[in-house]
Amino acid sequence: MRITEDDFLLRVHELWNSIWDGVFRLNSRLRRELEGEGFRVGDVEPMFNGYVKLGGRWRMMKYPFPGFEVSPGMEVGATLQGYYFVVAVPVERLKRELVESFLSLPGEQFIYGAVNFLRDFYEPSAGLEEDLDSVLVKIRTSGEDVVQMESDFKTPEELESSLLRFIPVCRKFGVFRT
Repeated sequence: MRITEDDFLLRVHELWNSIWDGVFRLNSRLRRELEGEGFRVGDVEPMFNGYVKLGGRWRMMKYPFPGFEVSPGMEVGATLQGYYFVVAVPVERLKRELVESFLSLPGEQFIYGAVNFLRDFYEPSAGLEEDLDSVLVKIRTSGEDVVQMESDFKTPEELESSLLRFIPVCRKFGVFRT
């Protein structure tokens, strides 16, 4: 069966509406959950200059996608692939237990540089077979002061429960200290 241009555009329209709606609902729920815990949950805004991993490569999105900041040190949003959160982690606070906890979350995890954000230190295709100690050595010898730990999910609900599970681990290791 061949899809018409109108059908294709309608599907894209419905997908973007669903994505934006999911981010607005997630923003509202996280605001209720986190603002009493010392976090500031920003408003949903169109984000620009993001990257999405497609076909094994990071590709720039020249179009806006929904996201918001959770201060200190986090971003939450969605791309065509699904919902994501990113936690900025100072390299000096990056411990094996923190990384193991992060990698045990459901979803798909990436660890990449903050300055050189196209450099992956860990990506799902490498799998857990890659020696975690060698990942930590690559990070510590990279010259990066901060790494980005990103976790991607299919639903806002998966993201919310995983983020709420990961925040206490981040607190334990002082990730959010300024």
